[in-house]
Amino acid sequence: MKPGVAFVVAAVAALAAPSLASAAVLTLDQRCYTTGSTISLSGSGFTDNGEVKLGGAANSTVTTDAGGDFSNVAVTAPDVRTAKPKRFTITATDKARPSVKARVRVRVSRGPFWSNAPVDGVTTDTVTWRFAGFDPRLPIFSHLRFRNKTVDTHRFGVARGACGVLTARALRVPGAGRLHKGAWRLKLDQKRRYSAKAPGRVVTFDVGPRR
Repeated sequence: MKPGVAFVVAAVAALAAPSLASAAVLTLDQRCYTTGSTISLSGSGFTDNGEVKLGGAANSTVTTDAGGDFSNVAVTAPDVRTAKPKRFTITATDKARPSVKARVRVRVSRGPFWSNAPVDGVTTDTVTWRFAGFDPRLPIFSHLRFRNKTVDTHRFGVARGACGVLTARALRVPGAGRLHKGAWRLKLDQKRRYSAKAPGRVVTFDVGPRR
């Protein structure tokens, strides 16, 4: 090979290397979010001190720093109304170099400590309970309360996946037998023993006179 040709090839390779090495990336601060919560979005690999257009589940323009990065940009998690969590996509496009793009998938569940809580009806019927937005890898419990006393504690199973979901078959009111007339409370949380301070959800229902 002629020396001149070798020089040209090497020069072209050197010019191409930076573009191949640079790749835009989006990152999230959590593995799953709940409806309306704040997503903290960060990105890297974009034009220095440039603008990046966010799309998909986000709609805004952010400015990068001297290194082509941005961090902790607040995005509101989309609304989810199904029992099963959904996945959304956030995209980012470099305004100065539209070919530089990135995307990330976002998991969103209906709400924190959400459940279909099917307590209306015959209390001793066996029904399907659904949960989402619980802490993964921890069991979900219900604490049946009457007049500030715990009557029964039921373990549904272990929340799984990034969004802490679980489907379980159980009584419509776990622990229900002959319930007294009056107002009842069912606390759904992830504590083996009832605690008023434990994060969770409280479901209330009334029991009428026996027939």
